[in-house]
Amino acid sequence: MRAILLVGGTGTRMGTLTIDTPKANLLYKSQPLICHFLDLMLTQDSIEEVAIATGYRGDDVERMLTTTKFLPRNDVNMVSFPSVKGTLSRLMTMISTIGSSTDTVALGIDSLVPHKVLRIFLLWLENNPHSPALLLSPHLDIAPTHPKVKVEGENVTEYLRSTYEEG
Repeated sequence: MRAILLVGGTGTRMGTLTIDTPKANLLYKSQPLICHFLDLMLTQDSIEEVAIATGYRGDDVERMLTTTKFLPRNDVNMVSFPSVKGTLSRLMTMISTIGSSTDTVALGIDSLVPHKVLRIFLLWLENNPHSPALLLSPHLDIAPTHPKVKVEGENVTEYLRSTYEEG
């Protein structure tokens, strides 16, 4: 399975924390946030490759990663889209660049998912390879910059318009 990690946002919701530092490079427990994701993803048996889609300040993310164990590696690839705005647009551009397949999972750098939840989700994807799946934050209702969804049971039944409009 391939993982796409979306790290190109401007970090508007992070306020002054992201004026000089991209979200992916912010420290969490003494380590850049992106390194936590890569550690988790690359230790999953089902993940064979991680493609990192950067945008805003992608050069800073790549420069930082070259000082870690994550670059250069055969199973980690950086693809930069500095002019593509918006997470969904960057995801669609990434898929058209690297190709689509049924065994791809995409995560945003600001989607903090507990390891246990991610492992369960990846196992479900392995057992249901032709079923589309979307892992949503339980706090989506309070995230003003994300689209809202209507959920019935375990299924998203409708995408509602976001209250946030990118300029």
